[in-house]
Amino acid sequence: MGTKWFYSAHGIGAAIFDKVGSELDRSISFELPEISEAFYSNPYDLAARILETIYFSSNWGDLVDSPAKLELVVDEGFIYCGWPPSDPPKP
Repeated sequence: MGTKWFYSAHGIGAAIFDKVGSELDRSISFELPEISEAFYSNPYDLAARILETIYFSSNWGDLVDSPAKLELVVDEGFIYCGWPPSDPPKP
């Protein structure tokens, strides 16, 4: 508890923020029963769903509370990895 987040708001560098996660959601669990099918048909949509769950659980839901914001978070992950968001590698 009290761990600071390492987060880059604009895909450039990163900073440590004082925002702490939810003290109520100390552990999360969720089910994705179609995980194998979803992974092979649209892996980045599956990643977005997982990130959405994690962000809401840690009280950062305001960063993914719309499809556009969620897409931005996924795109920032691509940029961080050096992949073009318009053409990320296929798993």
